[in-house]
Amino acid sequence: MHAQRQDLSHFLKSLHGTFGSNLSRLNGDFIGIIEAIDTENRAISDLGNVIRSSYSTPGPHCEHAAKLIDEVFSDVAQAMYLISCGLIVPGRMVTRRAFEIGLSIAFLWDQPHEYWSWAEHDADLSFTAMVNYLSSHGYQSHIKKLHSENAPAFNISEAQSLYRTLSNTVHGKIDLLPPLSPERFDITTNGAEEHINALLRVTVLVRRTLDTRFPKTEE
Repeated sequence: MHAQRQDLSHFLKSLHGTFGSNLSRLNGDFIGIIEAIDTENRAISDLGNVIRSSYSTPGPHCEHAAKLIDEVFSDVAQAMYLISCGLIVPGRMVTRRAFEIGLSIAFLWDQPHEYWSWAEHDADLSFTAMVNYLSSHGYQSHIKKLHSENAPAFNISEAQSLYRTLSNTVHGKIDLLPPLSPERFDITTNGAEEHINALLRVTVLVRRTLDTRFPKTEE
């Protein structure tokens, strides 16, 4: 049963207080994961600066693609905050967005027609097409030419598994969520560590993908 209607300003402040109180109850393990996410996210932002300053752009699409790194940084920070507040569903949705945009940077950089189709003709980015490209033999050969040593291969199985799990949330599946009750929003009972770990895995995978594609960023 829903509660009696109340003044909406008071109601929103009450919600803010409820979710905000979760932040004071985060345990040490959870905070350690947040710190790891923040480190990876700052590295992503820094490598964006290196890409813009150290790589000549063969076309204007590359300049636009590089700016997407700022979107990734913002999305990861928002997802980290939402999950820490106990807002698991929106946190996982924003995590998926960060994942898609992060991988798209390498994909779009190499394929200007894909960028312009997406940016100007309302085409959708296909996650399957992106991970197939990043794991293809041709892409791996290209990466080997960019590195003096063997570069790590793109982990397509991990990427597909993560994306499938995050997509289930977007598409309304509730099997990985606690019951729709106050427990879903309680940071001590809603399994938030599992979800914040998924964000960490996404952030690491995006950072590694960009490091590999743009080796001048590794240092």
